[in-house]
Amino acid sequence: MRTATDVTVLMLPRKQAVELSAEHPGIGQAFTWLAISETAILRQWAVGLGRRPALGRLAHLLCELSIRVARENAGNDSFELPLTQEVIGDALGLPKFTSIA
Repeated sequence: MRTATDVTVLMLPRKQAVELSAEHPGIGQAFTWLAISETAILRQWAVGLGRRPALGRLAHLLCELSIRVARENAGNDSFELPLTQEVIGDALGLPKFTSIA
């Protein structure tokens, strides 16, 4: 797995996550909400890859990134996208010869 920018990853063993959730119900609820949200997003991507044309897939990706960035940046909806066309094409399930420019 590669990331487009620097990230910090916290590895939390399952046992520790369960204990933390038991001690702090709010954290358990946050874990549950995260799992539900990510599952819904994954489902949308699976459906979209099969039904949307290339431009629709790109639009969906940009909207998804914009929403995620806005949540983290207090409503600021501008962001840099340090990805090559090849990386974007891979994320969208497009063959290398497909132009999205």
